[in-house]
Amino acid sequence: MFQRRVDDFFEKMERDAEYEEFEEFAQPNDGYFEVPEPYRWPRSRSFNPPPARIIPTGPYKTFSPCQAMLDDFGDLSWAVGHLENELRQKPLNKGRVGKALSNVITISKQIRARLSNRFYTKQRCNRQDMKLFISSVRAILQRGKGLPQQARLSLQNLLN
Repeated sequence: MFQRRVDDFFEKMERDAEYEEFEEFAQPNDGYFEVPEPYRWPRSRSFNPPPARIIPTGPYKTFSPCQAMLDDFGDLSWAVGHLENELRQKPLNKGRVGKALSNVITISKQIRARLSNRFYTKQRCNRQDMKLFISSVRAILQRGKGLPQQARLSLQNLLN
């Protein structure tokens, strides 16, 4: 193996020597040790940057959800949780379940009315707040598979 490498090396040296015999391949300087000069910008094109300006930067903006939307979502999630608790009670008290169901429907109608009246926009809620609210309502719907159909439809109306 070592002998083969030595032979390959010498064969390559002989080939290189043959190429150097021809003038078209001969070069006065190989360029291995030449250091190129740095590029100099032409004097006629001098770079004149604009004067330095102070770029105003404020405090780092973090996302803080809209308080009005948080309050309404808190009320809605409490009403849904209360309805789920009433549905778990044994024996089932239909009066309490009906009252809890009407609470869920009332709160969802209130939120729907606020959405149509642009109440949240007036309270400076943005699209990111709306996306967070919608994803939270979807989570309630996925979690509450055992909710009555009226409650599920009321929550689904918030997503439309």
